Amino acid sequence: MMFLVSDIKGKFESFGTTHYLEPISYPEVDISNILVAEDSLGKRILRTCPHILRAQFEASKIPSFPSPIQSPKDILDESKVIILRGGGIGDLILLIPAIRIFKNLLPKGAEMVLATFQDKMPLFEGIPEITELRAMPIRMSDILGLDYYVEFSTKLNLFRSIHMTDYYLTILGISPEKIAHAEKEPWLAPQVVSSQRIINWITELRHSWEKVIYINTGSTDIIRRIPINHIIQIASYFPDCAFVFSTDPQMQDKGDTPLNTFFLDTHNSLNDYFSAIWASDAIISSDSSAYHIAGAFRKPAIALFGPISSSLRVTYYSTVWAIDANYKGSTCSSPCGLNAVTELKHSNTGKMWDINEGCPEAKAKGTIYSPCLLSISLDSVANLLSKVMSLPDGISHENSYHPLIQGISSYNYEI
Repeated sequence: MMFLVSDIKGKFESFGTTHYLEPISYPEVDISNILVAEDSLGKRILRTCPHILRAQFEASKIPSFPSPIQSPKDILDESKVIILRGGGIGDLILLIPAIRIFKNLLPKGAEMVLATFQDKMPLFEGIPEITELRAMPIRMSDILGLDYYVEFSTKLNLFRSIHMTDYYLTILGISPEKIAHAEKEPWLAPQVVSSQRIINWITELRHSWEKVIYINTGSTDIIRRIPINHIIQIASYFPDCAFVFSTDPQMQDKGDTPLNTFFLDTHNSLNDYFSAIWASDAIISSDSSAYHIAGAFRKPAIALFGPISSSLRVTYYSTVWAIDANYKGSTCSSPCGLNAVTELKHSNTGKMWDINEGCPEAKAKGTIYSPCLLSISLDSVANLLSKVMSLPDGISHENSYHPLIQGISSYNYEI
């Protein structure tokens, strides 16, 4: 956990949240000018905001500051627990089963508050275990009076070696091996799908094409992105299907474009993005949020992995199939482990590396894209997609959603 203050008066913006801050002064400290964030977010803010400084406080000595938890068994009835977790869409979707399991191990009178990024709050709509959502970073004045807190910036070596949901459960004091596999599968509530405009557009497209395949080749960092011109020719393998790209093919040197390719801009609306994935018949995705969303909707998805092993992400998705690159280069072999958390230390060489420059192998080969991802053959993707689309229609755009909601049930776990 990290405490942040400003050295000037002014507005501070972070992930959709705006705070007006003033410098703190002693001895009368206005605690509303102190922000609380998990360590990973705090470090990012310090790197990018020159007027935000780290303040040193011993949290245990601050009156009314919540206590860290070790286990759900420690929580008393009618307590209020705050969980602090930012991150990307995929990180937060993988958190959902962990916090539901955690909440159902607490006394019935306990309440759970989640502090997360303001612009990611729609992910958590309709989750009954969450009593309240608050924006992170959160003012210290808004955290005082709560009883317990949890944040996930510890045991990062464990984070790099086990599935992310299991990591969350471990930090929450729950043994992952005691939780049934199916109960760790993420889900999203129906409220996140409400863009009728997008659903109508895809429905209309389906009138002319047998199936609609949504393709997302982007990612938050360059090492997990796939160029469109590497994947767009997949459409030529399936002339009876429509392929909808989330990135405009005109933005890249794509060569010849199959006639069954389309572009749908969903970048400015999470609701549009969720609705496009839900309304499609199958998804092809880089290691990005798209396959997480698809998996949470029980939607068939193919995810392509290079730097990170798929076992750390897709294990508990029943409808996501992974293709891992099998690449050996001059500087690395896949998976190398380079990602946004280990962002500046390459696991094979031990050297610090700026993830914004791509990966060392890409630099050696004069490309901005990870060569391991470029090594995945179109034939392997097309063959897997053909198998996925030949599955029985138990998973389709008409019926994939409501059975998901019916699957929400009570819990009976031992810690």
